Amino acid sequence: MRFKLSITTDNAAFEGDENAEVARILRGLADRLGGASPDESYPLRDVNGNRVGEAKYTASPAGEAS
Repeated sequence: MRFKLSITTDNAAFEGDENAEVARILRGLADRLGGASPDESYPLRDVNGNRVGEAKYTASPAGEAS
């Protein structure tokens, strides 16, 4: 399995202190992963409610170690 995470930081919620907003999103994601299922994906939203990314488990490519 592989865990993929993508966040786009080019909107107003990230102006000023981009790191603080990314950290806020990651803390929220960490709380949601406690009961995670390998088949679930998690939409990531900025403080304004805009979808800015996704986190999900995916299968590892054939021939690649997990």
